[in-house]
Amino acid sequence: MQLSIRKSLAAVSVLAALSLTACAGASSGAASKREGGLAQIDVAVLEAPSLTSFYAPVIKSQEFDRKNGLDLKFTPKSATTLRTEVANGSVQVSAGATVLTDVALLNQQGSNVRYLFNAFDWWGTVVTPTGSDINSLKDFDGKKIVGALSTTNYAMFKITAGLAGNDVGSFQENSAEPAGLVAAAKSGREKAVQLWEPAHTVLTSGNSNFRSIDLVKEFKAATDTHVIPYVGVAVQAKWLENNGDLVQPLYDTFKDAAAYVAEHPDEAAKLIAEDTGIGVDVLKSLLTSDRFGMSVYPAKDAANELNIILNAAAKYGVLKSAPDLDGLLAEQEITK
Repeated sequence: MQLSIRKSLAAVSVLAALSLTACAGASSGAASKREGGLAQIDVAVLEAPSLTSFYAPVIKSQEFDRKNGLDLKFTPKSATTLRTEVANGSVQVSAGATVLTDVALLNQQGSNVRYLFNAFDWWGTVVTPTGSDINSLKDFDGKKIVGALSTTNYAMFKITAGLAGNDVGSFQENSAEPAGLVAAAKSGREKAVQLWEPAHTVLTSGNSNFRSIDLVKEFKAATDTHVIPYVGVAVQAKWLENNGDLVQPLYDTFKDAAAYVAEHPDEAAKLIAEDTGIGVDVLKSLLTSDRFGMSVYPAKDAANELNIILNAAAKYGVLKSAPDLDGLLAEQEITK
């Protein structure tokens, strides 16, 4: 079975190849600028309201980067643009990189990217109307499902369904853009819509119109894992060669931001609301929920879980084969 994400990444690879020659010479291994005692790093993130955009307002407002000797410049990009520019090497540091596709799959297609540390654990769901005859994963076979088929989150859903014993080839898949998933669910015409945060909280806040399938519970039960590494900070291998000393302060900056959000959710909600346009009350609900997987830890600390994910991705067609994990992670040790 081949998932739609493979086709999407193939298109990205074509775009990357067309621009590789123009981008490779100038920036592929350049060290970050160091001015005024601070190392300046351009960090690409996914556009709001992606969860990866949540770090920037917290880090910059609290100056966690400067406290760790850095000056981070966050640049929002669309998912397609970010993946293309990671693939062609023009983005050196990405804080919106999924280990499954933006690292493992792109490396299988010729990139040379390293996953440094996790920023969010995976959380995804399928919402169904309350009263629907779909109550759990076992009810999905043969059913119509609306989702953003080219995304890693959807790929994780299908992997989870496969591990749980579903016949994923029987799913009647209808594709939608991520921005249209909430509207698709609200329309009342769809029995099952696969989505993630913050869209899930935006959809379900203040109403009881939907049932949410607990995919994380299903994945952990099928794999006997406790965490699910998902998206974090990845860098070009050449950048890492020249900037290995910046890995620890970069990690510390994100770790400080995650701690602040956990300890001050009300203040963090206000900061994030200003940048994302999501309502403060909706954000407060999300930031204090078990669905909010903001979790910073070195990639090597989750080697077992990463191997399980990569092997499952190969089994269900997301990857051509399970890669050697050592080739995806940075050699530098990170102190927690």
